[in-house]
Order: sequence, then C-alpha cells, then structure tokens
Amino acid sequence: MADNDTRNAALRLLMGDNTQPLQSPMKENTHSSTHTLYEEEQEKPVESKKDLTEELASLEHDQWVEWAKNILDSEDITAERAERWKDLFIPYAELSEEMKEKDREWARKVLKIVNGDQPKPTVESNTADLSKALEQVLTQRTNVHIEKIEENVDKARNHFQDDIREDIIAEAFR
Repeated sequence: MADNDTRNAALRLLMGDNTQPLQSPMKENTHSSTHTLYEEEQEKPVESKKDLTEELASLEHDQWVEWAKNILDSEDITAERAERWKDLFIPYAELSEEMKEKDREWARKVLKIVNGDQPKPTVESNTADLSKALEQVLTQRTNVHIEKIEENVDKARNHFQDDIREDIIAEAFR
C-alpha cells in the first residue's frame, strides 16, 4: 500500500500541483533466497497523469507480488502456476507490455475513484434500479386500478340503490 507521501503526491498531481516528486516505494522479495531486494527508480517526479498511471501500475504490481508470495506460502497451488508467478516476481519496469497493461487497468480504476468518477453500473445495481422502478410502476398502476374499481363499485351501489328505490316506488303504487 502506498505511504502517505506517495498518496499525497498523487493527490497533488490530480489537483494540478506537480512541483513535488512522487517516490516509488522500495520493494522486498521475501519469498525465497533466490530473489533479492530490488528498487525501482527513486524520486522520479510525476509530470503527468500518464506518469501517475505508471506509478500506480507499479504499485499494483508490487501489491500483486506480495499477495502471490503469501499465496505460495499458504496455499497448495500447482507447480506450473507457482513457476509462472515466480517469473513475474521482477520489477514492474522489467515486465512485458502485456503484463504492464494488466497493472495499468487497475491503476486506471484507482484514478477513476480518486477523480470522483462514477463507476460503471453493474448488473446488480441495474437490477436493483430496475426492480425499484418496476415496483413504483406497479404500485402506481395498482393504485389506479383500485381507484377505478372503487369508482365502479360506487356507481354499481348507486345504480343498485336507484333500482331498489324505483322498485319500492313501483310496488307502492301497484
């Protein structure tokens, strides 16, 4: 996770202040003795959102490496997967463009949140919204139908009462 200085520098950049450099945190590989400490470029100023995206992507890669190491230590995964993962326990700068792009996707998601952009609606949120709208429509239609039924009942009652009155009057004059 980014330290406060990195986070503050990222926020300053988003606010348009790129006068202070954004530093890459130092990473340590603790999974095995075959991997040693490595450190990316330090005190590299962030000059654009593209640079910030790269810094966040690098941080995402570091986070994934730590997560993967923990999984390797605690879970039973296939040897093939373990080897594939270990091949990626390298600095972000040494990753293939394809692998960097996977980290950039997550960096862009972070930037959307930081920028206050609304996340794209999910199926769950669309379903909830649709369900609520449907409930409102059904409630309105049901209320309209109930009102019409009540009106028809009142008309029938009045008509029936009129018929009874007429029958009573007719009976009285026979």
